[in-house]
Amino acid sequence: MVTTPAALAVKTDTSSIPLVFPNAINPVESGVVASLALPGTNITGGAAQTAVLGAKRLEILKEAVPGLSRVAILWNGSNPALALAWRETQGAAGALGVTLQPCELGPKNLEATLAIMVQERPDALIVLQDALALQHMKEIIGFAIQKRLPSMFVAEEWVEAGGLMSYGESLPEMYRRAAYFVDKIFKRAKPADLPVEQVTKFELIIIASGKFRKGGRDVVTRKPFIAVQRVRLPPGKGEPASRKRALRGWWQHHSRSVGSRRLSPVVAPI
Repeated sequence: MVTTPAALAVKTDTSSIPLVFPNAINPVESGVVASLALPGTNITGGAAQTAVLGAKRLEILKEAVPGLSRVAILWNGSNPALALAWRETQGAAGALGVTLQPCELGPKNLEATLAIMVQERPDALIVLQDALALQHMKEIIGFAIQKRLPSMFVAEEWVEAGGLMSYGESLPEMYRRAAYFVDKIFKRAKPADLPVEQVTKFELIIIASGKFRKGGRDVVTRKPFIAVQRVRLPPGKGEPASRKRALRGWWQHHSRSVGSRRLSPVVAPI
C-alpha cells in the first residue's frame, strides 16, 4: 500500500505489479489513475477528498474563531496532490473574506517556515496533510500551542496529539477498506477493474473543553490526565446559526482555559 507521491514514482517503473493506495489525495488530478470509476492502470484504492473539504475546513474555522481575517496555510508545495486543495481553499477564502498566508513546508525548512509565519501574525493555522506534514506533527502542534494559534487539521490523529480541531475522513476506516482491495487482488481481480472509493462520511473532531474536573491516571500508561466535559455541537446541516453560536462559545472558553494541556477529542458527524 502506497501514498500518492509513492504511487506516481512506482507507476513510472512498473505497469504489472498491483498497487493499492489507502488514502491517495486527488488521484485523478495528480495523474495516478485515469478516473475513479475506471482506474485503467495497475493502481487502485481509496481517495481522500482533501481538496473538496478545504473550503469546508476554512468555513468551520471562521465560525469557531470570531474576527478571523488571516489564516496561515502550511503545505508541501512540492506534492502535486495538494495543489488542488490549495486552490480550493483559496477560492473559499475570497467568499469568506479571509486572507490566506501560504507557508510552504519542505523536508528541512520547518523551523524557518514557522518563523516567517509568526512575523505575518496570522489569526489561525490550517495544515494540508501529506506524509511530510505527518513527519512534523509534534513540532507543528507544539508551535500552534505555544503561539496560541487556533488550528485546523485533516485527521483525528492531530487532535489526539493536542491540535485544536480536524475535519475529514476517518483514516483508520480508509486503511481498513484498503484491505478489501488487497483481498480482491489476491483473488485475481485486476486493479484496473476495481473502482477507486471515495469516503462519504466525514467527522469534525474538536479538542474538548468545559469545566475542569478532578483528573486521574491512564489505566495503561499510568500517566496523569485532566478529565473535562465534552462538547456537543448542534447538527451541521440546516442550523448554521446555532452551530456558529456553539462553536464561538466553545472557543471563547477554550482560549481561556486550555493552554498547553492535552485533552480528549470529541467527535461530531457533519
